[in-house]
Amino acid sequence: MVGGSQTIQLYRIADDLAGTILAGWQDRTVRPRYLGGSSGRRLVMARRFQDIWKDQCKAAEGIAARFGTVQALDYLIGEKLDMYASSATTRSEFARELPRFLAEIRRIFSRHDIAAYFEALEQDAGVPNSGPHAKKLEDSGLLMSVADRKARIKRLQQLKVMLLVETLGTG
Repeated sequence: MVGGSQTIQLYRIADDLAGTILAGWQDRTVRPRYLGGSSGRRLVMARRFQDIWKDQCKAAEGIAARFGTVQALDYLIGEKLDMYASSATTRSEFARELPRFLAEIRRIFSRHDIAAYFEALEQDAGVPNSGPHAKKLEDSGLLMSVADRKARIKRLQQLKVMLLVETLGTG
């Protein structure tokens, strides 16, 4: 059950979302689109999916303020940027936006914080999947397979270079 401060947080999130939609309309990342036939047409707002990184960066700033830099970096780099970069390998519209996403991360976080985050990731990367149920968990998708883990490590190493290079575009 949601109540008290949780309700206030939900209202803040809804308010932030409304502001994001308005900002997207103004910077033309949100496009109006009509759905339905001639009698039941409805106007909906269609946001370019490759622009989702902008909302994720804003969310990371809120996470950093509320929960700390490490959690914000884990959310933005370890989760969102990693998935975005994975999508960019097969989707050109994501690949075109990737440099802007990287630049925004570099604006939000210091090079020191980014470097420390990757150092912690690299220490964890050497831990193998083990235990009596590791294979079963990998097969079910609850534990990342060794092959997927290797691909993720390689992708994160490339992202690390791009995020820590002195001047973006020279890595």
